Amino acid sequence: MKPAFGRRAMLLSALAGPWPVIAAASSPTAPAQASSAPLPDPVRPGRPMVFPRDHGAHPGSRIEWWYVTGWLLPQSLSAGAASGSAAQAMGPSAGTGAEDDARRLGFQVTFFRSATGKGDGLLSRFAPRQLLFAHAALSDLAARRHDHAQRLGRWSGQPDATLRDRAMLDDADVAVGGWQLRREPRSGATGAPVAPGTPEGHIAEAPRGAGGFGYDPVFVPDGEERTFAELAASEKHAIGHRGRAARAFVARLHEVLGAASGG
Repeated sequence: MKPAFGRRAMLLSALAGPWPVIAAASSPTAPAQASSAPLPDPVRPGRPMVFPRDHGAHPGSRIEWWYVTGWLLPQSLSAGAASGSAAQAMGPSAGTGAEDDARRLGFQVTFFRSATGKGDGLLSRFAPRQLLFAHAALSDLAARRHDHAQRLGRWSGQPDATLRDRAMLDDADVAVGGWQLRREPRSGATGAPVAPGTPEGHIAEAPRGAGGFGYDPVFVPDGEERTFAELAASEKHAIGHRGRAARAFVARLHEVLGAASGG
């Protein structure tokens, strides 16, 4: 099966893009370490976001989560996306028939971090200052079946990459119960294989257009005078981060599965 994304995201550790969602507490709770020193980069109104730091965990906030969603495609369908078909890479009804739609598998994976307010002052790495839990689900349209699984672990708040259950602070890298979700920089920065999905562009002086969502009305991609919100869906998917990431991801997964099968 080959994935194509409906969100900017990744499943393989070599791929880019989970974005954390953060809910700040009314007062700081559960420091990352036993000391009473303030946490680095606390979540508070008016603080500018700094990346890649803010892709990472914020243990001083009450709760945050990272998630990815997408479609898994049979090889016959994903081949079109790998060769450049943006329509096939974007969702269950984008340019395929009902029979092909039924062969797709939808998935979602979410990792959560929640401060417990417990264990403050304890030096042990087992102090339960944070709970980490993850949920994954797979929907098989043809079989009318929905499978899911979950993981749960405790974390002291110490950003130690050797821990089985932990969340890192400097970038998106969270693990629990043998599951891991990690963002890595582009290959130009580290040489690591990635599936990039980042269009270049600039911010418009004022919002324009009624399509899309989020930042679409203010983002003008390179080579265009229109914002994403002014583009037709097919135009946006051809140059946007979702279409680019989907096509690159499918091509990368062909390589990975081919190597694993000896072919």
